[in-house]
Amino acid sequence: MNRTLPAITRTLFFITSFCLGSVVPALSQLKFFAVANETKIGLNEVVQIQYKIENAKSIQSIAHPDFKNFYVVSGPNQETGMSSINGNVTSYSAFSYILKPKKAGNFTIPSITALADGKQLKCNLLTIEVVNQGNIAGRKQQPSVPQLPFDEPGARSVPANDLVLRPGENAEAKIRKNLFIRMVANKTSSYVGEPIVVSFNLYTRLRSETNVTDAPSFNGFSVSDMDVNQNSTQEKVNGKTYSCYVLRKVQLYPLQSGTFTLTPLQATNNVTFLKYGSSTMQSNDPLMQMMQDFGGSVLSPGDFIQKSTTLTSNSLTINVKPLPAGNVPPAFNGAVGEFSIQTDIDKNQLTTDDAANLKITIRGKGNFSMINAPSIHWPEGIDAYDAKVKDQINKQDVPLDGSKAFNIPFTISKPGKYSIPPVYFSWFNPETGKYETKITEPITFRVSQGKKMITEKNNSSESNSSFFSVPHLEWVGGGILVGGIMIALMLTFLDRKNKEPELKTRTIPEDLKNEQAVDDIVPGNPLADLHEKLLSEDADGFYRELKRSLESYLSGKLKMPVHALTKETVMQKLDSCNVGVGTTKLFESLMQEIELGLYAKCSHVSQMRNLYEKTADLVSLLNKQIC
Repeated sequence: MNRTLPAITRTLFFITSFCLGSVVPALSQLKFFAVANETKIGLNEVVQIQYKIENAKSIQSIAHPDFKNFYVVSGPNQETGMSSINGNVTSYSAFSYILKPKKAGNFTIPSITALADGKQLKCNLLTIEVVNQGNIAGRKQQPSVPQLPFDEPGARSVPANDLVLRPGENAEAKIRKNLFIRMVANKTSSYVGEPIVVSFNLYTRLRSETNVTDAPSFNGFSVSDMDVNQNSTQEKVNGKTYSCYVLRKVQLYPLQSGTFTLTPLQATNNVTFLKYGSSTMQSNDPLMQMMQDFGGSVLSPGDFIQKSTTLTSNSLTINVKPLPAGNVPPAFNGAVGEFSIQTDIDKNQLTTDDAANLKITIRGKGNFSMINAPSIHWPEGIDAYDAKVKDQINKQDVPLDGSKAFNIPFTISKPGKYSIPPVYFSWFNPETGKYETKITEPITFRVSQGKKMITEKNNSSESNSSFFSVPHLEWVGGGILVGGIMIALMLTFLDRKNKEPELKTRTIPEDLKNEQAVDDIVPGNPLADLHEKLLSEDADGFYRELKRSLESYLSGKLKMPVHALTKETVMQKLDSCNVGVGTTKLFESLMQEIELGLYAKCSHVSQMRNLYEKTADLVSLLNKQIC
């Protein structure tokens, strides 16, 4: 079937645009969401609601939440820091509340808005189920007839008199003398990035149960929680022996210099006293008799008196010193501690058909959350892609101990001898007060010609791609363009000769009809047919379907024919519609990853799942922003 010149011209533009592209790393996306530590609680229990904003440079405002079915026990409590999940490092600001329900039922906490980096954000809503019975959220339930703590380690050294409330004794005064919380730190002065260990310790000589209701604020620090031993230890304070429990223990990594105040921790305590003259006591020597009868006596609820009190710890002032300003190595990027670095590639024999990985491993102790991939001066002829990060860190060691590995995929189009130059990594050592630098050995390797010709890579249905760049195919595009123009001119001449009457009667050019038809396209969901490919781990089908469906979506969304979709035209369209910079960068990064998947055969299921989620984010953003 003969084609007109416009149709073939579109095809040629379609093919030549296949040879173009750019690579720009993705920017971290703003995220605003709400989380609850429990979704089902008892009527007498509390729930923590946290509103978290990730990757915001500045927060201009945040709306006040509506907690009409709850009492606000504490909040808002603010916390900032950085977190690392599967190697993805994000900064965050969090605002949390401790709530106690007013009644039983199913309650919805509405979503709220925030203004961050000049953008209006909206979080998700939350649903909390409140039931009449207790012990829903996994917290220890108060027994109806509590057992006195003589069976705890060292408890027999505590006088039984402290556990008995005698007539005329002031319960509040007795609690203050025998129950308190202290915040302690291993040091109160450190450098930026040097860890400080902070513990919140409960000291008690009484039978009590504790629930933390107001968490301290760690503004200015990255926070890493440490495991807490549930067993008590015996400590002496002012000559008296107490059972000591650690309520919370954290490593704090200062993010900036200055003087910071760690606000107090608050907790509610239900204290149980044995009533003097209870049914288990004998008038001769009641305390001794109680000790002797422990474990065999039957106590009734009337033998006890319960008192509730609120405990508040002390506050702490931390002085954070800036890192020295002199002799800062060019490769320093915020790492503090003691580290080593190693580089290697995963293949010794490389061909132009291969996609290899450069692995950079940083080991040691320090603030791993601030460690990013070191700079690499790639030699000409190597195309490198985004690093994949994997952490193996022991959060119980101080400082954090472990390793951080960066796997950087790369491809080489021409055979020859290549050398990846030494990689520099610098850090500040707080023990010596100096900056230190390690340098890796260069990696030299040879690349042989692969068995497949470059043109074979494109001998598939993907050869119709409009905005996925294929490196080093300029000569293919040029040859196709020249040959295509000659064929187009010949077919156009024959077509006009054979269809002269039709051309004379036609009132609307065919090309214009095609352009008008675009306006009627309603873009579908590009992920509709992709989920099955992801579940079956069909890498080849996944990338082909993603490319095809994304082209169709963009064509309908941007009101552009598929042949006109190049990275340049899409970027121009997004700019003309005032689409945010973050969305634009996400689009560019997505194109880069699809390109790598198509031609370097990146088939790991985690990579495909990440790409699936990134596409969903892009579609969601474009649906909201496109003009």
